[in-house]
Amino acid sequence: MFCKRLFMLLLPTLFLVGCGADSVNDAKNAATVYLNFQCDWQSVKQAFTPEQKEAWEDVSVEVASDFDDVLASLSDEMEQIRQTTKIPTCQWQFPFKEEGVLTDISVVDTLKFMAQSLLVNARKSFSLKNQSEGINDILSDFRLTRQVGKIESITAKLIQWEIEDSAIALLMFYHEDFDAELRNFLKNELSQLLPTTSAVETLAQEKEWFCYWIQKNFPPENLEEYPFLEDFIAAIDKHPYFSM
Repeated sequence: MFCKRLFMLLLPTLFLVGCGADSVNDAKNAATVYLNFQCDWQSVKQAFTPEQKEAWEDVSVEVASDFDDVLASLSDEMEQIRQTTKIPTCQWQFPFKEEGVLTDISVVDTLKFMAQSLLVNARKSFSLKNQSEGINDILSDFRLTRQVGKIESITAKLIQWEIEDSAIALLMFYHEDFDAELRNFLKNELSQLLPTTSAVETLAQEKEWFCYWIQKNFPPENLEEYPFLEDFIAAIDKHPYFSM
C-alpha cells in the first residue's frame, strides 16, 4: 500500500517527452516563444557527450575552449532568449486538468538547458574580464527562472531553484572581480525581478489539477478496482502542505 501511494505521489513529476512547439511566434507571450525554440535547443543538447554535459553544468570551472564553437553557433538563439526574458507576460497553458500526469512539459528540461547556456556564456565572459556582459547573462538567467516558476508543477519549481542556485554559485565565484558600480547595478536589477510562488503555493496548484484529473479518470464507481486511489485522494486532500 505504501509503495503504491508513493508511486502516485510522484506521478505529477513524470511526464512524456516531446516537441510540442507552436508554429506562431507570439512576441507578446514569452511562453510561446520558448515553445517555438524547444526542438532546436533539444537537438543541440542531444549532441553533447556525457563529459561535455558535465563540464557545461559545472559553474566552478572556466569554460573549455572546445565550447567556443557551440557558444558561437548559439549566439543568435541566446540573444533571442535574452530578449524573451524581458517580455512581461509569460502564460503557460498546459492542459493539466485534461491530461493530468500525461501532460507534456518537456519544455522545462529545454528551459533548463537554455538557462545553463546563458550561465556558460557568463562564465566565458567573466573569465575574459567582460564583467558587464557576464552580469547581463546572469540577469537574463534569473528572469528566465521566474518564468519557469510560473508553470503549475513542482517539477518546474525544482528546476527553477536548481537554475537559481547555479547562478548564485557563479556570482559567488566571480563576485570579487565586480567593482562597486557593477555591484549596485546587479543589486538594483535583482530587486526588480518578478515575484515567484512558494513551494506550498505550487503544491496547492498541483493538487488542484492532479486531484481533478484523478477523480475525472477514476470515478467513484471504479475506485473499487483501485482501492489505494481512494486512500491517496483523501490523504493528500488533508495534508497540511496542500492547505492554503
